Amino acid sequence: MREATRLGSQGTGSNGREGPQGYRIPQDIAPYKDELGEWHPPRLSGRYKADVEKQYLMNSLPWVWSNDYYNQRLHIWDWEPRGLKRWYKKHWRKAQVDEALKRADEMIEDYRKERRQAKRLSWIETIVKEFAGNELAGPYIRQQKKPKL
Repeated sequence: MREATRLGSQGTGSNGREGPQGYRIPQDIAPYKDELGEWHPPRLSGRYKADVEKQYLMNSLPWVWSNDYYNQRLHIWDWEPRGLKRWYKKHWRKAQVDEALKRADEMIEDYRKERRQAKRLSWIETIVKEFAGNELAGPYIRQQKKPKL
């Protein structure tokens, strides 16, 4: 496991923030659980944590304990536009409708076939199927199919 970074020195530092003890950076900036299972606030307060983070960034070190270090935030130009969706999705929706209209005839035909196959057999089709059987009547009588739900 990686060695914990020690922050602080013996005695008071130049800014007076470090105490007589140093801090272990990864462990002391997060809430911790004691041996009884109770949670406690971080040993290093938010103000001092921000100061340590600033020192890391000033020395060109990455602050890997930030919440969005691995999943970087989007650039402002990559954000989804604000406002009503219909304002900025109008052209996309128009293209979708045009594409659907191009294949509307075949979609209607498929729908009608599917609905016809879902109907039960007429009385003549059932009689022919009973007398002739599935093998002889198969090519001449439609097969009933249940619609997909």
